[in-house]
Amino acid sequence: MFLLTGVYWIVWTPYAVVSFIQAFGDPDSVPLWMAELPATAAKSQVVWNPIIYVGTNKKFRMAFYQV
Repeated sequence: MFLLTGVYWIVWTPYAVVSFIQAFGDPDSVPLWMAELPATAAKSQVVWNPIIYVGTNKKFRMAFYQV
């Protein structure tokens, strides 16, 4: 569970920082590539969750292999 929480914070914190800068600071100070990279990383968490579950939870792994 700590691994899932850690990955969540790692991928969503840069997105939150960039979003706050764009919302409350100067939106032009963040280049487009720097705004897109954290958004893509944050949305990729949907891919990482099942991989982490399969790797760390034996019951989930067995059910995953059965499907």
